[in-house]
Amino acid sequence: MNRPSVWLCATLTIAALTAAEPSSGQRIFTASCAGCHGLDGRGGEHAPAIGPARTDAELSRIIHDGIPAAGMPSFGKLLDGDQIRAVVAWLHDVRSPGDPRNGRALFFGKAHCAQCHATPLRQAAENIREMLAGSDIVQVAVETNSGATYSGVVRNEDNDSLQLQTTDGTFCFLRKSALKTIRRDSPHRYNSALTPAEIEDIIAYLRSS
Repeated sequence: MNRPSVWLCATLTIAALTAAEPSSGQRIFTASCAGCHGLDGRGGEHAPAIGPARTDAELSRIIHDGIPAAGMPSFGKLLDGDQIRAVVAWLHDVRSPGDPRNGRALFFGKAHCAQCHATPLRQAAENIREMLAGSDIVQVAVETNSGATYSGVVRNEDNDSLQLQTTDGTFCFLRKSALKTIRRDSPHRYNSALTPAEIEDIIAYLRSS
């Protein structure tokens, strides 16, 4: 019995793949800090913005000890170390120096993110930064022995199979023994195509989304 050349081609929405609950740091900040500092830490009716110049260590100390002279209470007895670190990590993400408007233009334009990601990713800024800095994006076009053609971005590959994602979000799993031709474009590496400032802009857009 011949196995089909395509094991599975299924449309998976990126929203379903990447949707996530708010991070623990965001939930804690919303419950404990947003009433004074605003939902994004940029200042509220009762407290100023949380300055981006502060280091993570400074923020951890302030959350734990408070600033009595300024009217900020200590949260050291309410939040444990892991919870404080989660809040600081979330603040580190949302205080990205990038421009979200330019990031959106890059996401749908020069960076070609929207070719694969119909909905912006929801991940920590540092993870996004690492992905953009280290990703090789390889475009392929294949023809099966039966004459069917597929093209898209390589998502996984081994000696026997090839997984690619087409521009409409469909994931296709192909047996190499059933492929007549495989044509590959030159790898595209984001850290050579985008400037550090542009990467920060994309991160700012993703965080704002």
